[in-house]
Amino acid sequence: MSNGIRGLLDCTLREGSYKTAFSLRDCARIAHALGAAGVRFVEVDVERGGGSRAPHSTSEYLRTVSTAAPAVTPGIFAMAATASLDAIGSAVAAGARFVRIGAETTELVETALPLVTAVKALGVTVAVNAMKSHTLPAEEIVAAAAELTDAGADLFYLVDSAGCMVPDTVRTLTQALVDRGITVGFHGHDNLTLAVANSLAALAGGALAVDGTLRGAGRSAGNAQLEVLAVAANKLGLLPGLDTDLLARAAEQILTPLLPTDRGVTRLDLLLGATGCHSDWIEHAHQITDRDGTRLPALLAHLARHPAEKPSLATAERLAKAAPHATPTPPASTGLPPPAP
Repeated sequence: MSNGIRGLLDCTLREGSYKTAFSLRDCARIAHALGAAGVRFVEVDVERGGGSRAPHSTSEYLRTVSTAAPAVTPGIFAMAATASLDAIGSAVAAGARFVRIGAETTELVETALPLVTAVKALGVTVAVNAMKSHTLPAEEIVAAAAELTDAGADLFYLVDSAGCMVPDTVRTLTQALVDRGITVGFHGHDNLTLAVANSLAALAGGALAVDGTLRGAGRSAGNAQLEVLAVAANKLGLLPGLDTDLLARAAEQILTPLLPTDRGVTRLDLLLGATGCHSDWIEHAHQITDRDGTRLPALLAHLARHPAEKPSLATAERLAKAAPHATPTPPASTGLPPPAP
């Protein structure tokens, strides 16, 4: 289907609202940066309950996302047991182009199926999020997913609500669903610090969509850290077309100051993982970038190509002469302040 959810879906504005009361300005900056970095699906919440601190209405957030990031497809999350069709309809009228219906696995079909049918009639993409997917045997999840897909669901999401699943389980379960012709997504929490690994396992098993949040913001231990997931997927040739460093800068410069507790991987550590550069080079690299404006990502990538060299300032300066030196200022459309070099 042309309007289906594919690739990376950001739910910072939904999951992050458990920790932070996002203003409309925050919403605009986050959506703007996500769109500029190539993220095409951004989710907000249809309900203000359940612990959300969001001070504005769903419609206000949706309109803000659409205005700040025209290339982004905005959508909502709705709990099947409590969301009203009127509220969902209002969100669709305000610009939501996909609706993800959350339901407990133990009552998945009975609570989600009537809403799937009704929401599908609104002309939007419909996904079902099987919350606490770890609590149901695989064959029962597959059977429920098949029934919901037959009823009109475009996508079935495995949801590791407790952050307790492991990659082998995620991949096997994803493959079982895909083998039944079901389009699969994955939403992970990071209680065992496996949310990124589980998301990659889902992609390897045939999932077409995975979730993340900037800096991993979210309920409990947080979600798969979007910018880390983007870098890791890029190394595997997955989720192409994303500006991973822009995502890392957005997480660090926009989101981190808003969070009461920061647990995520920093942009600097992510750059080391992305480039393969050892941390022994960091002090020397910073001295060079602070002095002559060399772009840090380009310099680290260049230093990583010389593993036999012993880290020193003199060696880094010598190698830096062959590295790209341009430091383009991000265009205003990124929504970011000028980055550190």
